[in-house]
Amino acid sequence: MAAKSTPGTTWGPVAARVAFNGTVQNWAARNDGLNDEVLQDTGLVDTVTTQTCPDVRDRALEALDAETLAAALAGFGE
Repeated sequence: MAAKSTPGTTWGPVAARVAFNGTVQNWAARNDGLNDEVLQDTGLVDTVTTQTCPDVRDRALEALDAETLAAALAGFGE
């Protein structure tokens, strides 16, 4: 996720959110197909990143111009 969060600082929040959504789908698919879990609980992304990579999460929030990662997800019901 670190590699995907950096471009947001130059792309702006809209393009960063598009890239972020693709990154989340890719991550979920590669981790035992967690896509359904993310659809049901968008906060899962915040929970996992807070526990495993809080510094990357903070940079992503800044790039996405969002208070939570769940809020930056498009089309996930939140």
